[in-house]
Amino acid sequence: MNDMTIAGKKQMLAGLFLSKFSKQGLDALGFKTYEEAYNSLALAVGGKPSSVKLYMQEFDPFFPNGRK
Repeated sequence: MNDMTIAGKKQMLAGLFLSKFSKQGLDALGFKTYEEAYNSLALAVGGKPSSVKLYMQEFDPFFPNGRK
């Protein structure tokens, strides 16, 4: 059975978006910094900023975004 909550899935999608689109994604959402994006996106989906950041970092190796 899948134990991931809806908020967890939304955090994962936010992390995926930030990883795939990097600075372009920040600009599209109107954020100036990653920290601002983590905080705002986590609040919007009912999660934690650190979770959004960690999901982004987990997806980073799959995209040519300059992060590993």
